[in-house]
Amino acid sequence: MVNLTYNKNRHLPSAEELPSSDETPVDNQLQNDIPNLLLQ
Repeated sequence: MVNLTYNKNRHLPSAEELPSSDETPVDNQLQNDIPNLLLQ
């Protein structure tokens, strides 16, 4: 059995702390196609 607990004091990163795009291409075309397909 998995015990999941919620910690409301856990620090989540702010927008400034998140990395911005590094313009690194995806590993393969499927990594790009799947999210786009789900959006459709």
